[in-house]
This record gives sequence, C-alpha cells and structure tokens, in this order.
Amino acid sequence: MKNFSYKKYTTEESAIYNDSIEKILKSLREGRAFDESCKEVEIVDANLKDLIFDDAMKVMIAELHYRDGMALIDVAQRLKVPVEKISIASLEMLEDVAISSSQAFNEMYPDFFKEFNA
Repeated sequence: MKNFSYKKYTTEESAIYNDSIEKILKSLREGRAFDESCKEVEIVDANLKDLIFDDAMKVMIAELHYRDGMALIDVAQRLKVPVEKISIASLEMLEDVAISSSQAFNEMYPDFFKEFNA
C-alpha cells in the first residue's frame, strides 16, 4: 500500500469518463438495470471502460447502501447484477477509502511514524 498511486488520465479521457458516468448514473437513477445502463455509452478504451463501469456501480452502492441503508442483496436486485459482484465492489470501495485516507494522513503528518521506526 505504501507506493500505490492512481493513474492520471488525459483531458480527453477525463471528458469521456465524466460524460459516460453522467449518462450511466442518470439511467440507473431512472430505474434501469446496470447492464442496460452501461450499453448507453460507447467507450473504445477497454481499461477506461472497465473503470467507468466499476465507478458507476460503486456510486450506486454508495448511494443505495451506504447513504440510504439498502441491504447489498437489495442493491444487487435493484441493479440486476449478482450479489457477489456488489459485495466485491463494496469491499473495493472500502479498500480505496483506506488507501486514500492513509495517503492523506501521511501527507498531513509526514513525520508521525518516524519515532516508531527508529
């Protein structure tokens, strides 16, 4: 976890990301299934496509499960995806939070652990 960093995207990739996420989330919030909503965007780059689909699912998990208190099995039913996929995405979200918060803490307090490593 120490040297982990997220990929930096180009301006064009960021525009594709933002536009695609917006379209997918709008469709999902209107009640469509996850796969149906993802078909509404065309993304050529396979890696960017995977990221966008993963992030869209995580946004919906954050809204439905963490904000609204919906059980993960109900989120899976609502999005029409296997509960295992929802569970894995939820765990990835928690890992992302752990990485981001650890990095932020280390940036704010760069010398905090030096006395423990001496």
